[in-house]
Amino acid sequence: FALHPQYLSLHEWVGTESFAKVKSKFVLLEALPETDFGDVGRVKMEFLLDVYLENRFSANIADYGLFCEKSSFWLDAYASDFSAHPPFSADILKEKTVEAECLAEFARLLQFHLHRQLLEVGREASRRGVMLKGDLPYGVSRCSLETIQNKMVFSDATDIGVPPDCYSPLGHNWGLAAYSRGDKMKYTNEWWRLRLEHFSHYFDACRLDHVYGFFRTWEIPRKHGLAALGHFSPSYPLKSSELVSLGFNVIKQYTVPHFDNHFIEEKEREGLHVRDFLKIDSNGDWVFVYDLVDL
Repeated sequence: FALHPQYLSLHEWVGTESFAKVKSKFVLLEALPETDFGDVGRVKMEFLLDVYLENRFSANIADYGLFCEKSSFWLDAYASDFSAHPPFSADILKEKTVEAECLAEFARLLQFHLHRQLLEVGREASRRGVMLKGDLPYGVSRCSLETIQNKMVFSDATDIGVPPDCYSPLGHNWGLAAYSRGDKMKYTNEWWRLRLEHFSHYFDACRLDHVYGFFRTWEIPRKHGLAALGHFSPSYPLKSSELVSLGFNVIKQYTVPHFDNHFIEEKEREGLHVRDFLKIDSNGDWVFVYDLVDL
C-alpha cells in the first residue's frame, strides 16, 4: 500500500535552506551515467527529514487528516515500523535529536505527499487524454510489513517460486509469501479487495503480474527451501488405479527417486559423498535413506 519515497518529486522544496545545503550532492548524482539508487535514496531522505524539521513539510490539515483516517488500516503500521527501523544512521538521528514520535509523523507526511503528487499526475494525464496503467505484482516479499501485519492472509509454512524447467533444473524459490487458502481464503480475498481499491486511486487500468497465481502457484515448504521440493497448490493427485490405466504398471518407479550404480560412481568422481544419504533397496537400486517428506 505504501508508495516508495524514491518517487517523491522535490520541486516543492527547492527554495528551502535545506535544499541549498544539498544541491551540490544532487547535481553530482544527476551527472552519473546510471542512477545510484542507494545514494539517491539516502541523500533524498536526509534532505526531506531536514525539510520536516524546518516545519516546511506541512500539509493541508483537512486533506492530511482525511488521508490518515482512510489509510489508517495500513498507514499506522507503516509509521510505527518506520520509526522502529528508520532509514537513517544513529549518528544522524542523534545529531538532529529526532524522536520516535517525530519519525512516525514524518513517515505519515511522506506518504501523504507521495499520495497527493501521484493523484495530481493522474489528473494531469487525464487532462491530456492519457490513461495510466499500473503494474501490480501477485507476490509479496516474505520480509515485507504486509506479511508481518496480515498473518491470516499469508502462509507461514510455504513460499512461492517456480518448478524445475529448461531454464533452471532445480527451479527457483522467489522468497515470496504464499497466500492462505481454504477457510482463510476470505481474509486473502478481503486484502486483495483493499489492495485493488487502493490501486484504483492512482491508475485507470491495472496489469496483474503473474495473474495465474490466483489459480495455481508452485509452493515450497519453508523447511525445505529448495524449489525442486515444492508442489502445485491447489493440486489434485492421480490415484494409483488411474496411473495403471494409463500404462504405468510399476508405480514406484515413477514416484520414488532412485539411482543406478553409474550415477553413484559419477557423483563420487565429482567429490560428492552420495552414499552418506542413500541405501540399496530390494531391487538393487540406490534410494534415499530418508523419505523426502520427513526431512
